[in-house]
Amino acid sequence: MAGIYQATRKAQKLFELDTYMGTIRLDQAVHDMAVVDVYLYLKEKLPLSSDSFTSEKEIRHKEGFITRSHAPDFLYEFSDKKGETFCVEVELSQKAKERLESNVKDNYIKYAGQKWFVPASNKRVRIWLEEFKETYPNIEIIVLEKIMGVIGNGRSL
Repeated sequence: MAGIYQATRKAQKLFELDTYMGTIRLDQAVHDMAVVDVYLYLKEKLPLSSDSFTSEKEIRHKEGFITRSHAPDFLYEFSDKKGETFCVEVELSQKAKERLESNVKDNYIKYAGQKWFVPASNKRVRIWLEEFKETYPNIEIIVLEKIMGVIGNGRSL
């Protein structure tokens, strides 16, 4: 989850921290909490350990924080399925259809499957994802509210 507190640039230099020093965005907190909820849901539903998951921040760290290209919210890997990697996206707000399709295409090329968790109220994105399934058939669309009771917090977005 994105930090509300983080080290300053001075602390980063002083302690030689190998970490990205982004800006704090409180508006990102709702999305990040939803990502954590989805992670907890999948961790409970899939026979995977915490080590099987890779967060967006870990993905970007491996890439060296050099490019600001698309990265999914997190990945998970099944070791018993020949190391296949699946990506997870939590899409709370509507973005341009072209950008959404670009992200879907990128995920299709890189990963064995992609799960999109979208609120029921985000009908346009759900419709577009259904359209994209014809070209990129590895998409699974899950209504975000359907998982909320499963993880036990019942929080609504």
